[in-house]
Amino acid sequence: MPRPKRDAQLYDLAKRGAEARLHDLVHEARILLDLFPHLRDSFDKDELPVTFILRTGRDRAEAQPRRGRRPPPLKK
Repeated sequence: MPRPKRDAQLYDLAKRGAEARLHDLVHEARILLDLFPHLRDSFDKDELPVTFILRTGRDRAEAQPRRGRRPPPLKK
């Protein structure tokens, strides 16, 4: 039996709320690491889940290369 459209809207709202909350948590974690830099070394990177390590590597590989500043144009 198909679900009513209202459930799809509720699911969409829940999904957007979860994405916003995750964004807030990541931002808060970055602030904490800036305030307490010694926390960066408080976990062993070998204990991270394999899926996390693979996802991090994939994201770095897909990232756009950073462009440096362009030199000013030559004057004639």
